[in-house]
Amino acid sequence: MSLVISKDQANINREQGIAKVQESTEVACPGWTDIALNAVIAFAKSHEHFLTEEVREYCHEFVPEPRDARAWGAVIRRAVKTNIISFDQDMRLHVLPIYHQSPYGNH
Repeated sequence: MSLVISKDQANINREQGIAKVQESTEVACPGWTDIALNAVIAFAKSHEHFLTEEVREYCHEFVPEPRDARAWGAVIRRAVKTNIISFDQDMRLHVLPIYHQSPYGNH
């Protein structure tokens, strides 16, 4: 027996999971999301294309490590939603999403 859910439900589940991890991270380290977002902004200014893992490596020494590495997902999604960075549509052949500084970001 297999469980099949709709794409809409999968998106809802993803957003709920991201929110839950972000909330847990903020309880453990208040302000972590903003600290991490500022690090993403700094990193994006000096890197044309990058992976989330590269941002995490860059931030290792000055952004506290979250209890759950998935907390970075909320930060990256916020950076995309606010046009700080954008998904590179030309790099879809990569298994992992590649981001770049958004031409519309003014941060």
